[in-house]
Amino acid sequence: MIYELLLRNLTNSIYGGLLVAVVVLIRLAVRRRVSKSYICILWILVGLRLIIPASIESPVGILPQISLGHSRVLETEDHYYSEEPTGPVFDESDGSSAHDIESAATETEISVQGDAEYITVASVQKTKINIPEIVWLAGCVLMLGYMAITWMIMGRKVRFAVPESFRIHIKPSDATDSEVRIYSTEDIRVPFLFGLVKPKIYLPYGLTEHDRVHVIRHELAHIRRCDHITKPAFFAILAFYWYNPLIWLAFILFSSDMEMACDELVVDSYDESARNGYADALLSVAGKKRGIRMFSIPFGSAPIKERISRVMSYKRNGWVIKVSSIIVIAILSMFFSSVHATADQGETVITDYDLVVPVIDEATGERFLLIPYYKDLNAYELVESGDELETKVRENSDMFWYERPLSDYQIRKDAATGLEYIVKNGDALWESHVLLHDDHDRKIYDSLARDYSDRYTEVIPDAEVGYIYASYEVMGLAERYDNGFLFLQTGTLMYIDLRDPVAYGWRLALTTDEYLRLEKWMSERKDSSFDHTEFEAWKPVLDELDIEYDITLDPESKRYQGAVRWLENTRGKFPAEGMSEEQIEEQIRYTIKSFDEDGDEVPFGTVPGMLVTEENDKDRKTIIQIPDDIRQMMFDLNKEEFIKWNGCGGDTERSDIYQAYQEQAPKGDRLKGTWTLSQYERLYINFFVETVKSANPEWQPGDDFDDELINAITRDQIETYIYVDGSELKYDPAQFVTEESCVSESPDGQ
Repeated sequence: MIYELLLRNLTNSIYGGLLVAVVVLIRLAVRRRVSKSYICILWILVGLRLIIPASIESPVGILPQISLGHSRVLETEDHYYSEEPTGPVFDESDGSSAHDIESAATETEISVQGDAEYITVASVQKTKINIPEIVWLAGCVLMLGYMAITWMIMGRKVRFAVPESFRIHIKPSDATDSEVRIYSTEDIRVPFLFGLVKPKIYLPYGLTEHDRVHVIRHELAHIRRCDHITKPAFFAILAFYWYNPLIWLAFILFSSDMEMACDELVVDSYDESARNGYADALLSVAGKKRGIRMFSIPFGSAPIKERISRVMSYKRNGWVIKVSSIIVIAILSMFFSSVHATADQGETVITDYDLVVPVIDEATGERFLLIPYYKDLNAYELVESGDELETKVRENSDMFWYERPLSDYQIRKDAATGLEYIVKNGDALWESHVLLHDDHDRKIYDSLARDYSDRYTEVIPDAEVGYIYASYEVMGLAERYDNGFLFLQTGTLMYIDLRDPVAYGWRLALTTDEYLRLEKWMSERKDSSFDHTEFEAWKPVLDELDIEYDITLDPESKRYQGAVRWLENTRGKFPAEGMSEEQIEEQIRYTIKSFDEDGDEVPFGTVPGMLVTEENDKDRKTIIQIPDDIRQMMFDLNKEEFIKWNGCGGDTERSDIYQAYQEQAPKGDRLKGTWTLSQYERLYINFFVETVKSANPEWQPGDDFDDELINAITRDQIETYIYVDGSELKYDPAQFVTEESCVSESPDGQ
C-alpha cells in the first residue's frame, strides 16, 4: 500500500512540477500587467493538480502518461535469426506462495529453454517498507509535525491577547458569523491573521492609529480571499511533496503573490496620498521581527520593496486583461487537470511492434493483426489488417515478418465475462491471451483488473498486476472470493487467504503433467459444487486427476532440505512466527515436489539442472560435445522451416529437440549443452542466409528463393568449418577442419 502511494505521489509530483514551471514562466511574462489575484488562481491550480488522481484521462490533457514501477522484461540472444520460442519456459516467480508475495522484495529469476533466456522481473506488493518509503514517510511526518507544533506555538503566543472593544463586519450584515474580532498583545512584534474557521486579527501593542487602519484593511482582504484556509492547505500539500524543490518554490511564490493580491485589493480604492500612507505602514512593519508564516499571515511578509513598488504603480486591469486571464486559467485547468488519453474510444494503440502477430484466414483470405493491449501484454486486440497499418508495423519491427494461419489457433469464450481468449493449437493455456474485439471488451477487462487490485490491495499493488489475474480468470484459472482469491499459475495451485496473516492461505506445487491435467479441468469449469478455498475439499479432485499431494516427509533427505532452504530464502524467515507444526509441515509438503532427490530445484516445464543460479551462471555458457543425432534433428528442422517460411522462421518445434537433449544429458551438462545446441542452431540459420544471399544479394527474409540452394546443404558441410571461440561457436570457410572432429580448436588455440 505504501509503495503504491509513493509511486502515485511521484507521478503527481512530476505533473505538478511541470505546471509549476508553466506558472513561473507566465508570472515572469506578465509581471505587473496582470493582477496578482489571477496569478494566485494559477497557484491554486497547482495545488489541485497535486491532490487529484494522476490517472484521470482526457483527450484534451497534454500531460503524458507516466508509469512508475517494475515491469516484466523479455530478452533473447542477439542472433541473426530470432523468433518467439514455443516451448514451455520456467518462471520461478509464478510458483511463489502468497507468503512470498507478502515478504519478498522484487526478485529476478532466470531459466534457459532452447536458445532464449527469459528474464522475468516479478513486481509484487511488499508489506516490508523499504528505505525510499521510510524516507518519504519520515519527511511527511516531520512536515505535518512541524505544522502541529507551529499551531501550538501560535496559540500560546496569543492566549493572553486582549480583545478590542469594537468588531468589524466583513459584509454589511449583522450576522455574527461575518464578524471579525481584533486582539492586541505584547507577545508579538508584527500584526497577523490567525485561525481557520473564525480567523482573528492580532495587533502588537504600540502600533500607530495610522498603521492600524491599513493593517486591518489588509487582513480583512485576506479573509475575503480565504487566504487563512488556502495557505495552510497548500503547506499541507507541500508536506507530501517535500522532496520536490519546485513545489517549495510554488509555495513561496504563492505566499508572496497572495500578499500582493491583498495589497491590490486594499489600494484599489485609494488615492495617491492614501497609497503613500499604505507604503509607510509596510515600511514600518517590515523592519520588525517576522512571525511564523504557516497558519498566521503577517502584514509585513513578502518582498517589501516589490510590494511598495506595485502599490505606488498600481493600475486596475482593463476588461481585455481580465478576459485574457480567465481564458488562460480555463485553458490550463483543462489541459493540466488530466493526462492525455493514450487511446480514444475504440482506438488500438501499438506499444511494441515486435510483439504484433500477423494472421491470415486461409478460408476467406482476410488478414488480421494480433496487437498487444497497451495496458497489458496478457491480452491481444484483434484488428483487421490493412496496407497502411501493416506497413507501419513492418517499418517499426525488428522481427522477421510472416503470417500465421488463423486455423492454427482456437478461440474460446468465457461465459462469465463474455470475453474470448485465443489459444495456439497444441499449447497450454499459459501461452494463451485474452482477445479484445472492441471498446466494450476493453472496459470489461479493465474493470476486472481493477476489481482485483481494489479488492486485494494487500497482495496486488495496482491494476497493472491485477491484469495478470484478470487474464487467468477469463481462461478459467482464477476465482474471486470475499476474503481471498484462487488461481492456477504455471506450476502452482494457490489460494490467497487475506484472513490468514501467518500462512496466507495454501499452495500446492505441480509437475508439468499435473499442471496440464488440472488446467484442463479448471478451464472446462468441471464440478464447481465444492468449496474451492479449502484445500481438503480439493483432495477428491486431485485424486481423480492423479495429482500427488500427501508426500511423506523425511527431514534427513536432500529433497526435504532443499524445500526448506527455498522457503527460507523466499520468505526471509521460515517458519514464520505463529506457525503451528501442522502449518509448517503443510508448507514443506506442498513445496517439496519442486525438488529432486539431490535437493536441486526442478524448474516447471523442464528437467532438473535447468535453473540458472549464481553458482552456475558463470560457466553455463561453455561449449561441450552434443550427440550427433541431436545436432542432425536440429539441422533438419531448421532447414525444413527455412524453406517453408522463406527464411522467416515459423512456428517451430525446436523446443522439443532441446527438451529431448536435456532429458538424455547428465544433469550437470544440461545448461552447457543447451547453450552449445543454440550455438549450432544459430550457425545453421546464418549459413542458410548467406547461401541464399550469395546467389541473390538483394534477397531479404520473406522473399522467394530457389529451394535447391538449401536442399543441397548438409550438416557436415557446415560443421566442417565450425570452431570454438571462447564461449561461442563460429565458422570460418577459410579454416578447414577434418570431419573427424565436428568441434575443433580455434586458430588462436582457444
